[in-house]
Amino acid sequence: MAKSGESIEGLGEDPRRDGCDARLAVLADACRRNQDGPVDVRATLGRLAPMLAKTIGDRCAIHVVGPGKELELAAVCDGPGDRPTDPVSLELPRAVLASGQPILEPGASGRRAIAVPILARGRVLGTICAFGDERAAAHVADDVAFLEGIATRAACALEASRTWQEQATATMRAEVAAERSQRLWEVTAALSEAVTSEQVAAVMAQRAVPALGGSCGAVALACEESSDLRVVALVDQSGGVTRGAKRIPLAAHSPLADAARTCTPVLLASREAAIARYPDLEDRLREWGCEAMVAFPVMTSRSVLGVLGLGYSGPRELDREVVDLAFLQTVATLCAQALDRARLYEAAQRERRRAGLLAETSRILSGSLDYRSTVEAAARCALTWFADIAAVDLFQLGAHDPVHTVIAGVDPELERLAREVREHEALGPSHPISVVLKTGRAMAVDTTSPPSEERDADPVRGERIRALGTRSTLMVPLTAHGTIGVMTFVSTQRCYGPDDVALAEELGRRAGVAIDHARLHARVRDEGEHLRTAHQQAREANRIKDDFLATVSHELRTPLNAILGWATLLRSRGGPEDIVRGLDVIERNARAQARIIEDVLDVSRIITGKLRLDFKPVDVEAVIGAAIDVVAPTAEAKGVDFEARVGAEGCRVRGDPDRLQQVVWNLLSNAVKFTPRGGRVVLGLERDGPSVRIQVADTGRGIDSDFLPHAFERFRQADSSPNRSHSGLGLGLAIVRHLVELHGGEVSAQSPGPDQGTTFTVRLPLLESDEPAGIAIEGQPIAPPASARAHPPALDRLHVLVCDDEPDARAFLLEALTGSGADVTSVASASEVLRVLASLRPDVLVSDIGMPQTDGYELMRRIRALPACDGGMIPAIALTAYARREDARRAFAVGYQRHVPKPVDVEELVVAVAEVLGRL
Repeated sequence: MAKSGESIEGLGEDPRRDGCDARLAVLADACRRNQDGPVDVRATLGRLAPMLAKTIGDRCAIHVVGPGKELELAAVCDGPGDRPTDPVSLELPRAVLASGQPILEPGASGRRAIAVPILARGRVLGTICAFGDERAAAHVADDVAFLEGIATRAACALEASRTWQEQATATMRAEVAAERSQRLWEVTAALSEAVTSEQVAAVMAQRAVPALGGSCGAVALACEESSDLRVVALVDQSGGVTRGAKRIPLAAHSPLADAARTCTPVLLASREAAIARYPDLEDRLREWGCEAMVAFPVMTSRSVLGVLGLGYSGPRELDREVVDLAFLQTVATLCAQALDRARLYEAAQRERRRAGLLAETSRILSGSLDYRSTVEAAARCALTWFADIAAVDLFQLGAHDPVHTVIAGVDPELERLAREVREHEALGPSHPISVVLKTGRAMAVDTTSPPSEERDADPVRGERIRALGTRSTLMVPLTAHGTIGVMTFVSTQRCYGPDDVALAEELGRRAGVAIDHARLHARVRDEGEHLRTAHQQAREANRIKDDFLATVSHELRTPLNAILGWATLLRSRGGPEDIVRGLDVIERNARAQARIIEDVLDVSRIITGKLRLDFKPVDVEAVIGAAIDVVAPTAEAKGVDFEARVGAEGCRVRGDPDRLQQVVWNLLSNAVKFTPRGGRVVLGLERDGPSVRIQVADTGRGIDSDFLPHAFERFRQADSSPNRSHSGLGLGLAIVRHLVELHGGEVSAQSPGPDQGTTFTVRLPLLESDEPAGIAIEGQPIAPPASARAHPPALDRLHVLVCDDEPDARAFLLEALTGSGADVTSVASASEVLRVLASLRPDVLVSDIGMPQTDGYELMRRIRALPACDGGMIPAIALTAYARREDARRAFAVGYQRHVPKPVDVEELVVAVAEVLGRL
């Protein structure tokens, strides 16, 4: 007998035993059946164990090697008797598995155990262990040999079964792969026919969910207009597909939102795992009968386009099913490509429909000038594809309730419900329509359901709103010369996005223009004569006002021309001191009167918006120089120390040189006026970043802090009492502010207080262009201009023809030009000018504009129509009290070379005559 724990080898031939052939026949039959089909090996081993327990001992245990190379108990049987059965120990089978040889192991109390390996092609497939009473060595050898034979046949059965299982597994996998290929082809074919996102979603629900083995499912698409998911299709356990309407915020705690937000699949292998992660899903999982879930993002490399949700009727080890996840990823990729293609198609279709809608809208709206028909057309032009309900509310300026409302719907029932909702709706200040009307900006509102406070306050209205089934409402202003109303679009199918807002705004603009045109047409039709009369009256009033201003300018300047002209002329000739002093007084007051006249006219032009500026590149230093030439003599005469500090050269701005000179001259004159004798005025010019800064500082009277904020207001003076020490209307600084602001600049005043001086600062934007600067100042009518030459040119041997209907003016011009050496012929009318031209052939014409019967404009047109030999090309100067810029342009247009406004400075006139004759 072999020793305990030793291998058994060569223990003799197998003796025949009673019943052995029957047992061997069972195994032989099992082997034959293995060749024809699958064998349930464990069932066969289960039948074998009792037979071996009866034949060899009283207990038998059969183990097989499992997939994890661990021994698994395949069958165990205890024989007859009252002996207790102990758990089968794995120690002996493991020893056999390790050695691959039979082992005989004596036990306690006369017990022994025999274990043999189940071998096939050198591999141990399992073990057979028999337990019984101690027997003779010869019988033990027979038992071992018998067990080895049994093991050999068992090995054949196990090997055959495993071979068949491998073949069956391979066949099953091939069938699964073929089935998946077929399903993939079906999904691909269906997706290739889907052109819209809704169609792609339907294919995902009808084809992709069953193709992936889901018992139920959901398809959610990413909203282009917001960061929400829109559930568009639901698949129930019967395979039926219903349309979804739920919106899921991307920040929500749900499988679909998490998958879209993280761009990774959400795998829930069991109901318990799903409930642990998403407690709110417990009832729905029970309702759907789901034991496992998958939420898979449908995405391209750019963005997430949607999510595919799958439910399974049983638990699944989703994280281990690599093949299933790969198949799911393939289907999701195909769906993503189809969705991306569909979105591009839909975008192109939307753009095509948008262009078509706008063109059709323009055609419809332009088809009628009837006010009510146009409003009705505007409401119906966007129905069907853009809105299910459209409304137009028109308002009067400043009104809170609409004066006219039109509501249209795609079907009569929807339109009726919309009218009922509107009839019971109050447009309070917080109502979206009121907000759009006030702000003039579009507003999109999610109207899936009315707010709870509205439902509680008016249950009937809340029920009507629910019956409408609205999902989104978009309101845009109707604009035409302001906001004239609000256009409302309501959709029961989708939510409006940014593209929809842009289209609606364009529709609103076109509808607003069309409605405004129709309304204006109706107004013109009903009140046409009245409006035409009012228009004519307004034009006549404006013309009268302009003519009045021109007449005021002419009538005030004409006597001043003679007063100032003769005073200047006589003072220049000298005489007794009291006479010269009197002439100085006359000239000074005449100039003050001229400044007041010009200030009043300028303020009038500013208020009425008729002040015109001739913008050109201007050298600021030249402007300042011209103003200094005007003011410096006054400052010297008053005993005020004047200093100019130019800290920057080449400073150029874009502006009107005449008006900029007026700004500087007004500030300097103001400073000299309010600075006492012995005081000081400093004019500074310097760059200040992108601006040029002009600063006028004086040591004079100063400005009280209470009045400083009002210094630039019209007709405001710090001292307006009858006993004030300085005269004036308080217009100079107001004109300065308006002129500076018209040039895009700003002006400010600073003063420490009374008797501490004042500083005025003007900032103008610098001109960066390389365009050359010029300062062609056309003669300042407010102040006496500086002489163009240190010594005025002589007009010797020149024949000047002067025409003016005012005798005083003619006498002054005759004296002034004769004193410069010219031969002068003076006439009082245009007809006399034409007569003199034909006979005397003068060198130059100086003519007034405002004359009776034939004015200076018509005179020049007649002269220019003459041949050159008859004086048609004579140089001409317009000398007029019509001093506006447009008057100068009109004079140039008819043929004058120079425009000299009254009151006339003698030196300026002499220089103008010399210039037109080329003597300068």
